[in-house]
Amino acid sequence: WAWALVPAGHLTQILEMHCTPVHLFTAVLSAVLFAVHMPVTAGTDCEVCVANLEAIDKLLDAKQKASKEAIVEAIDQHCGDLQNAKPNKALGPKDVKMCYYMLPIKRAIAQPFSTRKPKERVCKDLKKQNPEICEVKYPAKVEGELNLLVAGEDRLRHRHVARG
Repeated sequence: WAWALVPAGHLTQILEMHCTPVHLFTAVLSAVLFAVHMPVTAGTDCEVCVANLEAIDKLLDAKQKASKEAIVEAIDQHCGDLQNAKPNKALGPKDVKMCYYMLPIKRAIAQPFSTRKPKERVCKDLKKQNPEICEVKYPAKVEGELNLLVAGEDRLRHRHVARG
């Protein structure tokens, strides 16, 4: 299990020097165990809410950003027609879920939004009314080091087969 303690950058070099089937199996197993403990990019609090408010903000020009009615219309445009099961096709499933939370309170969103309150603060205030607003998260993404490690193992496996 000492292989699990070796930094990922050095694992490829070590495997190239001692590439036997047992070593290759141990390296792959260690890499899998290492991947389980790899850090995951943590989403910010209220990330889906903030992302949707940013998208709504982009639909408004400078004059409309102070108008509550224009903001309400932009929320409707961003989300699509959820009452008739026709959400905006450009939205992902988490964004559609956020729209289901936002549409009933779109006037409450428009008030602080029109005063140009930061999006994070708007979402935190909405969280006080409905905690589910900030519970919606985008799927976590594992950092890129795992992909590099797997690519290096594939390369070594091909070398091992060629030596075979």
